[in-house]
Amino acid sequence: MRCFIAIEPSVSVQAAVRNCVEQLAPLSRDVRWVSPEGLHLTLKFLGEVSDARIPGISALLHSICSNLSPFSIAAAGAGAFPKLHHPHIFWIGIRKSEALERLWGAVEDGLVPLNFPRDSRCFAPHLTIGRVKGMHGIPETASRIHTLENGFFGTIDVQEIRLMQSILRPSGAEYRVVGSYTLGSSTS
Repeated sequence: MRCFIAIEPSVSVQAAVRNCVEQLAPLSRDVRWVSPEGLHLTLKFLGEVSDARIPGISALLHSICSNLSPFSIAAAGAGAFPKLHHPHIFWIGIRKSEALERLWGAVEDGLVPLNFPRDSRCFAPHLTIGRVKGMHGIPETASRIHTLENGFFGTIDVQEIRLMQSILRPSGAEYRVVGSYTLGSSTS
């Protein structure tokens, strides 16, 4: 199964992103917008993982989370990868924090002994809100995204991380929770 490890945004952030996407969607028919329920902050994309490897990954994630305390992060700013004037992905930013960096680093480091290589790219926390499929209306959409570069979309209280399965469909990816791991589960 195709898997990744993620943080789910709060309901308030989902609502703010829904409002944003409702304003952006009419500008271009060449963007596949992500539904608010499909939003997630990816900590690590694992790729194809056999069922036999899931227990080891789950044990690792439980161990990592049990040693870290819950924390909050802010969804703020907007942009595009690789560049705003030639976008492939539109995103809402996540402000970096020490706690988020610590969690991401623990996941990256912990997965190496399980034969998942470290990501060669720098960690750029974000919520993907749209995938560009063509260029119709993209300059207007990018211009509107640019006006949101200082926007604030809310706070996410990170209480858990999830191991997710991504099922690719013609209509877009569907996500299924494989496991949830609560932060601070060994502390009282």
